[in-house]
Amino acid sequence: MTVPPPVTDRPTAPVPADPAERLAPGGTSLRPRYRRALTAGAVAVVSLALYHCAMVFLAIAPPSTVKNHAYRQVDWWIYPWFEQGWKMFAPEPVATNRAVEVRVYGADGASRWENLTAMDDARIRGDVMTSRQHANVVRRAWDGLSGLDLRKGPRNAHERIKFRYTRNVMTGRMEQLGYHDFDRLQVRVRMQKVPPFDDMNAVQPVRTVVLPWWKVRT
Repeated sequence: MTVPPPVTDRPTAPVPADPAERLAPGGTSLRPRYRRALTAGAVAVVSLALYHCAMVFLAIAPPSTVKNHAYRQVDWWIYPWFEQGWKMFAPEPVATNRAVEVRVYGADGASRWENLTAMDDARIRGDVMTSRQHANVVRRAWDGLSGLDLRKGPRNAHERIKFRYTRNVMTGRMEQLGYHDFDRLQVRVRMQKVPPFDDMNAVQPVRTVVLPWWKVRT
């Protein structure tokens, strides 16, 4: 004897033949305008991802005709949020920790040393949407002075530009910290090499470089 299937009062929703219709609730088909909106959104996301990949590729690629032609678009898209830093994977990664400190001199005398590097590091810790823009500006300003005679000052126009840029960067950072009435500025950098991998507890000596006072305009 064959037992008939149980009878229920709930109607069974038809299975959509089109896979795209499964996105709609209750088995009802999506309206054409919604389908067009989903398609346009998917195309926009894919296009943006491809454009981003192309800009990143040009940013890290060696110099070429295409890169030289599109350098303005690349710089506008990459900096500062998508800047590529590959020193961690370079043949000679950065092996020295630097702490850039600045103080100013005004009517009340010399201020205390302000550790700009520590401030930048504290700003990015625990921040999901972090940016190293401020830290990179300070680091590059100091790196631009590498190889120069820091005590005798600039010897040509190119070196004067580097010194002036570093002075302006440090002046701007001190003004952001609330220092305004000062006419001189001094930079001190403490450098310590990273311990070797086979002896991470080794204490490395600290080398300190103190620059002469610079005259500034505030």
